[in-house]
Amino acid sequence: MSKNSKLLYSILGCFILALLNNPIFESSRLGIFEYARDLAFVVIYQIFNILINVLSFTGFVLLIVFSVRLIISNVGKDK
Repeated sequence: MSKNSKLLYSILGCFILALLNNPIFESSRLGIFEYARDLAFVVIYQIFNILINVLSFTGFVLLIVFSVRLIISNVGKDK
């Protein structure tokens, strides 16, 4: 597998991670906590929400890093 295809697969994975905070997926992401009334479920909900936010931010950062690496590797081939 070439370096470019590995970078493209990494970009695809980071894009999916970045989509975790999309409002379209919010109901499916938080649907398990729909009928939560106990304090323990509220705490788990908050931890889950923070974890999703951190993973989404990590996806955005890695998406930028892998995109720049792909651009740099392809610009260097033209010379």
